[in-house]
Amino acid sequence: MKYIIAVAVVLVSSQASKAAEGTQLLGACRELVGGLHSNNQTKDGINVPNTFTSGLCMGSMEMLQALSQLRFQGESRPALALCVPTEVRTTQYARIVVKYLDAHPEELHQDGSYLAYMALNSAFPCKEAQSAK
Repeated sequence: MKYIIAVAVVLVSSQASKAAEGTQLLGACRELVGGLHSNNQTKDGINVPNTFTSGLCMGSMEMLQALSQLRFQGESRPALALCVPTEVRTTQYARIVVKYLDAHPEELHQDGSYLAYMALNSAFPCKEAQSAK
């Protein structure tokens, strides 16, 4: 039940970190990933494009990064069943999301937050979840 609640928190998170559809999230994250080497503000030691759209992706990825490390009291397993190594950077989250959405264009009509979660879940499944299959 706790895991369902945690996923619900991600899906109903603030509008600033929620893309209405996968198409919007894909566009925002493509812009972010495509502009990482431009001469703009620095984040995680790299240059990040200084646009609203890039900020939408970056905010979504930062929110997922924070939530992916969330654990309920007394439990070692991540609350969202995302086993992302802590050293994975926010911009790597964006690259993973772009790769996933490019590979699943039939899903682009779905909620962007849900699709970002699915991308990360696909890239970083928990070992317990793998052995349960």
